Amino acid sequence: MAKIVRNKSKVTWNGAKRTRKASSPKVLDRLIGLETEYAVYFDHASTASTAFTAELFEAFCAQVSQHLPLVPSEHADRKFLANGGAISFEPAVTSTGEVQGLIEGATPECRSPATLIAHQLAQDELFEEAIEQLPPHGSVRLLKNSADPSGHVYGLQENYEIEIAKGWRLWLLRISLCALLPIVALYWILATIWLSLIQAAGWSLSWVLPDRSVPATDSESKESTASSPSISVATQFRGRALRLAVLGLRVLHAPLVLLLTIIVRSFVLRSQLDRLAPFFATRIILDGAGHLDGNGKFWLGAKASACDRWIGLGGYWGGRPIFVFGHWLKTLCAPGSRPWRSIGRLFQARQRIQIALGDSCMSPMSQYLRSGVTCLLLDWVEQSPADASGPRLASSFQSLKSVARDDLLIARLPDIHGKNWSALEIQQYYLGQIKEFLQQSWQVPAEAWRIVRLWQDTIDSLKAAKHDTQARQSLLGRIDWLSKLWMLQQVAQDAAWPVRKKVDLRFHELSEDGYYRKLIAVAGKYPLISPEKVRQAKRIPPSDTVASKRGYLIREFSSSGSSVTAGWDFVKMVEGDETTYYDLASDFWNSSNK
Repeated sequence: MAKIVRNKSKVTWNGAKRTRKASSPKVLDRLIGLETEYAVYFDHASTASTAFTAELFEAFCAQVSQHLPLVPSEHADRKFLANGGAISFEPAVTSTGEVQGLIEGATPECRSPATLIAHQLAQDELFEEAIEQLPPHGSVRLLKNSADPSGHVYGLQENYEIEIAKGWRLWLLRISLCALLPIVALYWILATIWLSLIQAAGWSLSWVLPDRSVPATDSESKESTASSPSISVATQFRGRALRLAVLGLRVLHAPLVLLLTIIVRSFVLRSQLDRLAPFFATRIILDGAGHLDGNGKFWLGAKASACDRWIGLGGYWGGRPIFVFGHWLKTLCAPGSRPWRSIGRLFQARQRIQIALGDSCMSPMSQYLRSGVTCLLLDWVEQSPADASGPRLASSFQSLKSVARDDLLIARLPDIHGKNWSALEIQQYYLGQIKEFLQQSWQVPAEAWRIVRLWQDTIDSLKAAKHDTQARQSLLGRIDWLSKLWMLQQVAQDAAWPVRKKVDLRFHELSEDGYYRKLIAVAGKYPLISPEKVRQAKRIPPSDTVASKRGYLIREFSSSGSSVTAGWDFVKMVEGDETTYYDLASDFWNSSNK
């Protein structure tokens, strides 16, 4: 771990020169992580607000700090925890000018899918314990779901380290990114001028705005009532100023978004998408969380109902890609205090990608299957030649929608060779390829075979569940979409949509009143991740990633009196005139702490 010491204007280095280590391909040896958005709702009549605000987020973080040390980051809405994870506030400005949003929890970087799910479950427990302490006690609840009653989709993003390009595509990608840098520099200049103008206007008008409150208006009816909550004129102005600032920034970076979208679609993941598309089109039968849409139609997953393209930057063009590279745009537009390092990582052949297809699941088995099977598929794609006899779906997105609407698992998916596949047959094909791949590999951890056995058992159970009620009931509490569908079927057939939607939402509630919790209390828990591993993950980061360094430094120095700031790849401490950077990506730490 390199150490940079800044003493006033003098900067010194204390570290070791990086060395390249020769390594052979391994199985389950990539960095993985999860980012989960939690919705907050209030179910008590005495609750003064029905929105989760920035003030409540700070109170929530204060409760988390009672269990685990945390420190701020360069971003005002993010905190880093001593177990290697992070908490963020995902804000949105309402029509009345209020800033409210969701809680986002990020697991630390892991290498083992079992370790990842242990940290995900630990995060759920930690957040649940903290939210219960917010006043009024017992009225604030967390929903670990993927869509609200209005149809807004959020929830989960998976992170996997992968080789994004190689050969000539990699070099063209790097050249294209270099060509973007002058445009990036121009954006920084224009954005600084724009934000300065907004700030100056806000400062000037704050002196003349009246100090009074007005009734909040409903965003749909545009009418105010005597019972409507009141907000100050200053709050309304701040909200409008924020929306204006964001609108201006979106206009300024529109050319950059367009060019970056073309670059990503032209050079990134070109060799992997064809081989992975059928897998991701059918993975939902393993990890879907179930979703009741506004028309009363049941989907196997909320994310699958919203995704409309394979690769892109996120919601900047109104779309929802499966492979999301929005963090590239954020890196270019706001690279932080060390822009040369942040932007430099975009030129690496191997880096993190985000997958936004999976739902926020309650079942540990669904979560473990998703991460474990996806890791094995990525290993297989990177280390094995393409199989010409494999499925090549004629329309991957049409197939995804067909599978997502098919709770009977009978849909047939045509491929380019004229063959029709079922979702179970496609999963069985990939399972066979992974078995053969593992048999030919020389470094195979026991966990890989555990994932394969669980994958095979799940496919067999889903096949039997099509005709066998007992087999279907054996999956209750283990496969989320099937469990939620069973609970919805217990509701009267003529029940109104709000009644059925309540079941959909409260299935994901992180409390003893949550419907999934009630289900497993009857069906029994599936012993996948031991409670001891979850308790350990609440305190200790994974030992084989940079999260261990970050967690150690946060735990040791957060209460030392120094000002500590953390990032995903650094920890900064300020004490008086001296600023110390710990570079978490350096090999120095690894060589001196084995």
